[in-house]
Amino acid sequence: MLRTFREHHIRTTELLNGPWEFIKDSGNVGLQEKWFERFPHASQSMYVPSCWNNELNLYDYEGVGWYRKTIHTQETQNIRLVFHAVLGHANVYLDGQHLGYHYGGYTPFEFVIPSLSAGDHELVVRTDSTLDRLTIPTEHVD
Repeated sequence: MLRTFREHHIRTTELLNGPWEFIKDSGNVGLQEKWFERFPHASQSMYVPSCWNNELNLYDYEGVGWYRKTIHTQETQNIRLVFHAVLGHANVYLDGQHLGYHYGGYTPFEFVIPSLSAGDHELVVRTDSTLDRLTIPTEHVD
């Protein structure tokens, strides 16, 4: 991760790099089945940052994938989640609540969560790498 500001004793940072739970959603049923509230147990571990197409059996996969990570806060505090890039469409959920949407694989985006209570919280990201004539890159790439 490229740090955009220095860590300070008033403003601590925590990298969320490393293993995340991952499951592909080839039938695109995750939204309907509310995986952002009840993540499937048949998930595998996926390292972030990475590209799922580098994993076995996912080389040619294009479509929807879901990631989940548990984050912990020691006390109630304001949180800023910074994503440096998610290729394609990204919907971000925290504890089952939709934080927002972003499109664009090469641009950062962020969400500010005011007064996040102390304890464990479930961060879920739904990504969609489907290419068509309106996406960058377009549908006809190797």
